[in-house]
Amino acid sequence: MAQIISYPKGTPKTGDYLLGIETSTTGAPINPTKRFKISDVINSAAGVVESTVTVSNAEWLALNASPKTLIAAPGANKAIKVTVLSIFFDYGTTNFTFAGNILVEINSGGSSVLGGVESLDSPLAADTIYSLPVTGTQGLIGKGIKLATNTALILSTSGGGGATGGDGVVKVKMRYEILDTTNF
Repeated sequence: MAQIISYPKGTPKTGDYLLGIETSTTGAPINPTKRFKISDVINSAAGVVESTVTVSNAEWLALNASPKTLIAAPGANKAIKVTVLSIFFDYGTTNFTFAGNILVEINSGGSSVLGGVESLDSPLAADTIYSLPVTGTQGLIGKGIKLATNTALILSTSGGGGATGGDGVVKVKMRYEILDTTNF
């Protein structure tokens, strides 16, 4: 049997581990000790998933013509509810430039925009992180977001301009849950 030794108090981080025991009594070995990341325990209890999607430089430069899928359509009677949204422009050697707004939206067309980076911020000449309020329309706080079932979450552009320059990568970090209308 393993011996667990206690250490002084500390502040847990999401990457730290917890010890646990699988309670299944079938198979071998019975009740094995497992380790779990604190972030996994939090997410499993809340039904929340955290994901980071990297947009390559080629995908960034083609964003106007080819939106990038961040979360695939979840299936019939299911909708994606994003609760936390951040975008990191990881600067290379050339400024990120974009003539239209960069949008995170449910499908394309601008009807369900969760958040975005306005083209007024272009060009970005250094590493830049945006924490986007999930409000439904840029600059409008409190407007609800109409979720659509079986629809993907995408990164796209508006205004016909799109991404026009930059040689770094873009990373989108999201925390979300899948809502099931048949078990709401």
